[in-house]
Parts: sequence; C-alpha cells; structure tokens
Amino acid sequence: VCSGSTEGLNSARFIAVSPDNKHVYVTGGDDAAVAIFSRDTTSGALTPTGCWKDTTSIATCTNTTAGLQGAEGITVSPDGGNVYVAGQNEGTVVTFTRDASSGDLSGASCIEQTGSPASCSASTSGLQAPRELAISPDGGGVYVAAATSNTITAFSRGAGGALTAAGAEAGVLLPVGLAVSPDSRHVYAGGVTSRAACGDAPGPLDVRRGQQQRRQRADQQGVGDDVQGVLFHA
Repeated sequence: VCSGSTEGLNSARFIAVSPDNKHVYVTGGDDAAVAIFSRDTTSGALTPTGCWKDTTSIATCTNTTAGLQGAEGITVSPDGGNVYVAGQNEGTVVTFTRDASSGDLSGASCIEQTGSPASCSASTSGLQAPRELAISPDGGGVYVAAATSNTITAFSRGAGGALTAAGAEAGVLLPVGLAVSPDSRHVYAGGVTSRAACGDAPGPLDVRRGQQQRRQRADQQGVGDDVQGVLFHA
C-alpha cells in the first residue's frame, strides 16, 4: 500500500531522473500525462509537485498540451534544461522546458508523425507509435524508436532544446531499447521480429554506414527468431 497518491500515474511505465538528482518524471500512458516529483537527495523519497496532461485527457492535471496521448518514453537532457516525451498513440515527441530549481515544466511544444491528429506545430515521418527515447551525452541529439514505423529517427537539438528532424534509419523491425555511447558517437537499438510462437528476444544487428549484418538465434524449441539490433555512426 502506497503512502501517498497523485494524478497522472495511470499505467505508469517510464521514469527519468534529472541530472542534478533533484526531480523525477514519470509517464502515465492511460492518463496521457507526465507526473513530476521532487526528490530528497538523502533519503530518495519523492513528493508530487504537479503534472501535465494531454488536452484530451480526463486526468486532473492543471497544465495541458497536445501530444501526450499514450505517453511512454521520457528523458531529461544532460544540461537539465529540457524533458522529452514520446506520445505513442498519436505519433508525437513533446519538448518541455525544465526549471532547474523547482523541476517544473513549461513551454511545451511537439513534433508529430505526418498526418497525425495531434495538432503539433511541426511534423516528420518515422514517428508511428514512438515508444523509446534516448539523448546523447553531449546533448546534441535525441533519438526516437517507433514501433509501427520500424524506424529510429534522429533529431538535432538546438537553442532552448528545440528539436529538428535530422534523418532516420528504416527497417529496424519493432525497435525496442535505445542507448547512446558515452562519447556520443554511436546509437544502439534492439529490434525484434517474432517467428512462430517463440516470442521476442533482443540481440545485435550491426549496421555500419548502411552495411547490415543479420544473425538468427534459435530458441529452446529450435524455432528461430529474427533478432536485430542497429548501430549508427554519428
């Protein structure tokens, strides 16, 4: 039994902690929301301080923005100035400005999949059902894995944390998981296509400047899974 409650946590799935360790952000997919917590840096205890919700959400958050339907992946920029959220249902990436002192979010804007009903101010391809987000340690790029597009889309990060589409890698089937190397030079992703009833199993597929290698992995019953991963060079 939890000792407290707050709005915006229905179907909570993804969590991000600010680089200064002072705040925690959680996406609630069914609430189409992002919940904000202050963090006691000694005990780790969390205190809810507010939330943002999609304009169509029934959650009782005070602040609203487009693009949070099916909120999933979330990340905080290395400089602590921005929070980015993937909206799976409408194919969006939402950018927030973060107050480093209070942890509050403001200035929301979003980019949507071309043809999405989210009413964002910008659009691009490759964002159908985005779920995972990763940001490079140098803060220069944001990467989004979209399950229905089978795509990893790259965004450059400009002044104020604004995102600009910078290219995409298609053919990464059902991408799951993203990681950027500490030197910010490479992006790694896992992607899985199930064959028969053996289920999904992540593994590496090396894509080096367009040169792709695949490998098959057999499960315990001898049925192969088409297992993929991807490596981008920055």
